[in-house]
Amino acid sequence: MHLRESVCVFYDGAFVHRQEVGIDLYTQSLHYGTALFEGIRSYQTHDGVFLMKAREHFARLQAGATRLGMRLSYTVEEMVQIACRLLQKNNLTSAYIRPVLMSGPSLHLDPVQDSLLVMMAWRWVSAPAEQVMHLGISRRERAGGDLAGLKLAANYPNAMLALAAAREQGYDDTILLDSEGYVAQLTGANLFIEKNETLITPPLETAFPGITRHTVLELAQHLHIPVVERRIAPDELLDADSAFTTSTLTGIRPVTAICHHPVRLRWEDSLGYLMHCQHQHLVRTGGGYAGPVI
Repeated sequence: MHLRESVCVFYDGAFVHRQEVGIDLYTQSLHYGTALFEGIRSYQTHDGVFLMKAREHFARLQAGATRLGMRLSYTVEEMVQIACRLLQKNNLTSAYIRPVLMSGPSLHLDPVQDSLLVMMAWRWVSAPAEQVMHLGISRRERAGGDLAGLKLAANYPNAMLALAAAREQGYDDTILLDSEGYVAQLTGANLFIEKNETLITPPLETAFPGITRHTVLELAQHLHIPVVERRIAPDELLDADSAFTTSTLTGIRPVTAICHHPVRLRWEDSLGYLMHCQHQHLVRTGGGYAGPVI
């Protein structure tokens, strides 16, 4: 659906059809990978359509622009309203919203302050809650450096290659390690394991600062579930009581096995399942969302 030319997109201050968009071929984002993006989910509830943690997503985009020296011409609230109007113009309810911030034209390596905001949206149907994951462990490292915490286009080619290799081996996804050989994250999601009724997840020095990851930390604190953020050796994964992944796109998904080692607990008996149920409650009630838009 997102490839149809008649789809309405937000392009540099106006809502236009996709075929009307003309991207400058000299944008630094094309040549040097300086494009920032976000992925935001909207859900249909009994009270209207809600955007999951929209302000947090746009605040992260804004912070990334500051780090790269790019001038973002829109406030967080303005971007939330653009996302809402985009859903309305495309008659969307349960959808995926993709804002992309690109830098201005220049073939020099000097940072370019000028930027261009594009925002797209398309219908998205969530995977069934019972859809489980069998994970591998990749030889590839997660992109490191001081820009690793940004949702930057240049950080993702390594993850794409790791995912392709994992799929060839029969895995649903794979776990990337950091430069010291500890668990970092999946190719596009964060990872939690459960051991002795405690949740364990890699620290932000290693893992991407995922917004659904942070939501799980908030839920666990509210439910008085102990959480430890620390480095995880790959061997620990094979001895986990349970495991689950978190991302905006797929929510909270159960892991049944890692490198052919099944986790011990049934999904319904795990802390991950409890987190999933709490997260689904937020989806149904609109808790933690930007607000109704339709």
